[in-house]
Amino acid sequence: MKITPVSKEGESQTLEVELTPEDVNQEFRRAYNRYRKSLVVPGFRKGKAPNSLLRRGFGGRIQQEVRETLLRAYSLWAMEEQNVNLIGAPKAESLVALEEGKLFSFRLRTRANIVPEVRGYNRLHIEITPMKQVTDEQVDQILARLRKRFATLRPAEGPDAEVCVSDRVTVDAAFLGRDNDEVLVSAPDETIEVLSAETTLLGQRLVGRKPDEEIVADYTVPDDFPDEKLRGNQVRANIKVKEIKKLELPPLDDSLAEMVGETQTLAALRDMLKVRVQAQYENEHLQKKERAISEKLLENNPIEVHPKVLRTRIGQTMLGMMQRGVLKEDSPEEELKRVADSIRPAVIDAVRREMLIAQIALQEGIDATQDEIEQVVKHAGLRPEADRNEKDYLIELFKTQLDARKRIIDTKTMQFLMSGLEIEFISDSADEKVEPEQTSQE
Repeated sequence: MKITPVSKEGESQTLEVELTPEDVNQEFRRAYNRYRKSLVVPGFRKGKAPNSLLRRGFGGRIQQEVRETLLRAYSLWAMEEQNVNLIGAPKAESLVALEEGKLFSFRLRTRANIVPEVRGYNRLHIEITPMKQVTDEQVDQILARLRKRFATLRPAEGPDAEVCVSDRVTVDAAFLGRDNDEVLVSAPDETIEVLSAETTLLGQRLVGRKPDEEIVADYTVPDDFPDEKLRGNQVRANIKVKEIKKLELPPLDDSLAEMVGETQTLAALRDMLKVRVQAQYENEHLQKKERAISEKLLENNPIEVHPKVLRTRIGQTMLGMMQRGVLKEDSPEEELKRVADSIRPAVIDAVRREMLIAQIALQEGIDATQDEIEQVVKHAGLRPEADRNEKDYLIELFKTQLDARKRIIDTKTMQFLMSGLEIEFISDSADEKVEPEQTSQE
């Protein structure tokens, strides 16, 4: 495929797209296979009819389907490659007749959000806080949480047994009438985790309570209690301690590492945790630099996002929120408008950033190879939402590959921008700064 920009005037942009004979033949093969599988031809087993017979019976229809698919799919790829942000439906017109085994070319006319040439990106200066470094104290805190995760519970026994912090206590709880023993509501076998000395149940502290101890005290039912009839009423709270279980932590030694299962010794477990936390800090620091780069680019290159582009992206974002269950599909119109208004600033910034990064990649000739695209598709588990011989397969395949291509180009472009980045580190606690240095020397 060859893409040639022909003209660009204001919002109007024209591209010419030329497809190789193999591009054309590949789609014809899919069409023949699709028809072959669905037809029963006398004298041939199902799925075995030759192309010549299919051409005689369905040649015109097959050619029309192939033409429509090629125009839609390669228009999609051409617009993505040339950073065309549509604000209207594109128009594609053939320049030559479509024939098997021959070149096919078409002209693509579009109206797009104008993205001017990006300037001032070769040597960006940003100010950020230094990357955090993992400490031994943080590793100790993680180990403490791991010990708690692998802890066991044993019943507290003996005359000295009582509720302590970190215990699990099973109780029978109930609300009784003020003037009689009528049970208004009960909750048998409730298990409470005693997180601190201040942990309470129905206004009563649990620490120090004994097994089989029963507490009865006046209590005002809170206003958020599930039973509306009891809210605000004066009752007697009845609590009976049924069982106390002690949390037994595993020892802080090699046995803990074996429980976790990824290392054999405590020292190796500490090293692994330190590496993982530091990797998280490195990722956070990278994201911080990318945000700073984006902000600086947006500051130096203001871009207006066309209202149609913005409406489309807000709609896509809200659809994603619905698919993730963050937003209900049957939400009232007022709620949908409120959500759209609340995400508008973030969507504008995201669209402007994408336009700038794509334009820089275009100016610098940064692209993804087919091998890189296939590797990302394979690694990320991306799959076209159509079978190989379905009519829309090529379009879905291109959407999948373009998603991978965008990830690769974003990464490469950010790496390019960081290669000439000048960073000024700012202290977390004050405005104190350190000398600028190149990213390559960090």
